[in-house]
Amino acid sequence: MTSPLAAAVDALRTHVATSRHAELLFDVLVDLLGDQGVLWTANEGRLRKLFRRDPYDVGLVVPWPVAELSVGGRIGWVSPTIDTRTGEPVPEREPLPGKPSRLRGLGPAQVGLFDGPAHITLVFGEDGSCQEASLDDRFPSRLGELPAAVASRRAPPVELIASCVALFDSGVHGPGRIAMPVPMPGLTRSRHSSLVRLPSFCMASALRLPKVSPAMKKTLVAQT
Repeated sequence: MTSPLAAAVDALRTHVATSRHAELLFDVLVDLLGDQGVLWTANEGRLRKLFRRDPYDVGLVVPWPVAELSVGGRIGWVSPTIDTRTGEPVPEREPLPGKPSRLRGLGPAQVGLFDGPAHITLVFGEDGSCQEASLDDRFPSRLGELPAAVASRRAPPVELIASCVALFDSGVHGPGRIAMPVPMPGLTRSRHSSLVRLPSFCMASALRLPKVSPAMKKTLVAQT
C-alpha cells in the first residue's frame, strides 16, 4: 500500500538533495517563524530543533517540533542490518552515481520536517548526498501539500518547502504545551558564540544561524 506521503518524500529527495540544502531549508524556516519560533540547540549547535510558540500565550511552546537538523551525523544510533544467512552486518549502500556536487561544506547530516506526530526525515552520507528517507504517516498531516507547493514554481524549491511547512499549525494536534524557561542566575557564555545561552530553549529572535549568501543560494538552486 502506497503511503500518502510518498510524493512528498520524492519532492524532498529531489529538491533537498544535499546536506547544504538541508541546512538552507532549516535556516529559512527559522527566519520565516521569526518571533513565533523557539530554537533549541545541543552538541555545540550541531543539533537544532525548531518549535513554535502558542499563538495565544507566547510564554508557552507547542511540544511538537516544526523541524530538526543534525549537522555532522544522524540523530541517534541505528543498528546495522544483519544478513540472516551469514549473521554478518549488511554493507551500507554505495552512493548513487552522478556528477559530484560543487558545493562546499558537504557532510553527514539529518533533517526532519514535522506536522504533529507525522514527519519525513532525510539522512545524508559522508559525501553530503541523500542516502535514505523515512516517514511516519500514521496520523493525518499537511505534509502531503509539499509537492503542490514546489510545483507552483513561485520561488526556489527549498524556499517553497520552507514556506509550506511554516504554515502548518502544530498546535491543533493536542492541548499539551511547554512553559518557556525563566532565565536564572549563573548563565554561561558559549565559547562558540557571543550570545548568552539559556539552559534549555533559545528564542529564534535572539539566536540566528549564519546567513546564506545570495551566491550560495544561486548555487544551491542550480544544483536542484
